[in-house]
Amino acid sequence: MSSVPTKELTELENQIKKSYDSSSIIDKVCIAKEVSSYYKHGQFSQFANRLLIEKEHIIDPSHYLILGEIGTSVVRNEINCIVEDISKKCCSKEFEKIEYIDIVNGVFELSAKQYIPNHIFLPIDYFHKVHDWNKDRIDKIDFTKGSIFDQLYIDSFGAVKVTYSNKYVPFENIVITCKECNIWEYRPDPDTNKRLTVKFDWNEEDPENAILLVKTVFNFVPVQDGNLVLKTKNVSE
Repeated sequence: MSSVPTKELTELENQIKKSYDSSSIIDKVCIAKEVSSYYKHGQFSQFANRLLIEKEHIIDPSHYLILGEIGTSVVRNEINCIVEDISKKCCSKEFEKIEYIDIVNGVFELSAKQYIPNHIFLPIDYFHKVHDWNKDRIDKIDFTKGSIFDQLYIDSFGAVKVTYSNKYVPFENIVITCKECNIWEYRPDPDTNKRLTVKFDWNEEDPENAILLVKTVFNFVPVQDGNLVLKTKNVSE
């Protein structure tokens, strides 16, 4: 087997890192806080995967690997964690049917507590409703911050960023969040000091495969009254 193909491995690692960096919403929804490996020892969670990658796919120039989806999958896990934890731990209200005014009232309820709501997680069923709610306020939408579907304009408050559920990140509750009320503690990668570790292990004794480690170690801490969950009565806990 040839020597370690450092350039090729670095390029593949960077695919995953760039995909993660471009799609992660942690810095938009949470205060990211770097902590030491000793802080809250034993209390952190992790998303981790070790994948066997055939060395031939890496060193043969006729093969072309696309690994960015691995970074995106970590982002999906993060969103699932945020929505699920807030839905379980934070204040909630129940409705027969959730309308625009209920979301507006939720935003102002948090604002009245001196918090700043800046993100809403919406089930995909609300995708076209957001368009309808926004169209009467089209002159107030800042399209440099996204499309008419990417934000919800609330009169006398402003636009709030929207993230929808999908088949990879399914949820049924509406979750209104305030960035300052969600702390994402993470143990940094020792080499890059970033949240995500992406590293190939090129074992010379294994002629067939290299091991790819993708990992992030974290502890999500939401403030109970700084987020609000809106539920319909047919949605289970």
